[in-house]
Amino acid sequence: MQNTLIRLENVTRAYTMGQRKLFALREVSLGIGAGEFVAVVGPSGSGKSTLLNLISGIDKPDTGRVWVDGLEVSAMSENALAKWRGEKIGVVFQFFQLLPTLTALENVMLPMELRNTFGDNRRARAAEALARVGLADRATQLPSELSGGEQQRVAIARALANDPPILLADEPTGNLDTETGQRVVELLIELNHAGKTIVLVTHEEALARAAARIVHVRDGRVVESPPSPLQPSSIQGESDRGVVENPPPTAPPPPSPVQSEGGVAESLQPTIPPQPSPSQGAGEMKESLLVLAPPAAPPEPFFLQRENVGEVAESRQHAAPPATPPEPFFSRREDAGGRRL
Repeated sequence: MQNTLIRLENVTRAYTMGQRKLFALREVSLGIGAGEFVAVVGPSGSGKSTLLNLISGIDKPDTGRVWVDGLEVSAMSENALAKWRGEKIGVVFQFFQLLPTLTALENVMLPMELRNTFGDNRRARAAEALARVGLADRATQLPSELSGGEQQRVAIARALANDPPILLADEPTGNLDTETGQRVVELLIELNHAGKTIVLVTHEEALARAAARIVHVRDGRVVESPPSPLQPSSIQGESDRGVVENPPPTAPPPPSPVQSEGGVAESLQPTIPPQPSPSQGAGEMKESLLVLAPPAAPPEPFFLQRENVGEVAESRQHAAPPATPPEPFFSRREDAGGRRL
C-alpha cells in the first residue's frame, strides 16, 4: 500500500483470565494509508478496541510489530510513547472521559498544558477548537451541564487540541441517539476531508458506511479488508470515491418484439378474446358468456329507496294513534268514599 501511515504485522494479543487464556487478536496484519477514513466493525469482544489500543501505544502486542508514521510503536518505552502520543494521536472515547470539575474550554486546554505547548495561545486555540465543533457558546459550561452529544463534541475538540495527524474514535456514538450520532460522524467526515487520518471503531454497519473503507473483525481476526482508495468519503449519495450508496433502480430492458408476416410487431397487436370452438354449442357459449359477465350492481341502500305514495298513505291509515299515558298517581284526588274529585 502506498503512503502507509499505520501498519500491523502478524500481531497477537492475549489476556489471562484465571486458568484461561483469551485471545483478543490473532496474527492480525493491517495497513492504513495517510488521510484514510477507516471503520473497524465487529461485535462486542471481537478485538476492535484492542486494535486501537495497539495503534495508540496504550497496549503492546504479545507477538508481532506495530508501526505508525515510520516508528515501531510496539518497541518504544512508556515515556517515549507518552510524548509521541501527545504529538501524533488524538483519542475519542465512548464515555467522553471529561474531567467533571473543568469547563468545556478547560477540558480542551488540558492536553496543551500537559505537553506544555502553545503557551499563551492555549485559550484561543481551545476556543477555536470548540467553535470548530459548533460549541463556541458552551465554552464555560461544566460537563454536567452539557448533553451527551455536546460532551462528545467537546471530547473531539480536546483530541484535536495539539493538532495530531491521526484521530482514533472508539465507539464515539455508542451512548448517543441516532440523530446526534449522525452529527458526530459528519464531523469526523469533515475532519477527514481536512486531512486527518481517522480510524473509527463501531458495531453499527450504517455508521461504518460513512468511511472510505470498512475492516471487519471477528474472533480476533481481520476477516475482510478491501483495498483502500485513499480518498475522502461521503455520507450519502455519490461519494468522492465513485461509489453510490443508494443507486437508483435500473429499469428492465424492453422485450424484443417478434415481427409478424405483415411486418407489425406482435407485441403491438390488440388482444383478441378467445373464440369458442366449432364443437361448442349455443348453450355452452351462453354459459361461458354468463361466467364472464360483470357482477350485478349491489341493491340500492334502504335509505335511498322511495315508496309508492299509495303505500305510504295506506300505512298511515292503519297506524294506531299513540296511547294516552296514565295520569300520575300524585295528581289524583279522591274523597273518603273513594270517589275521584
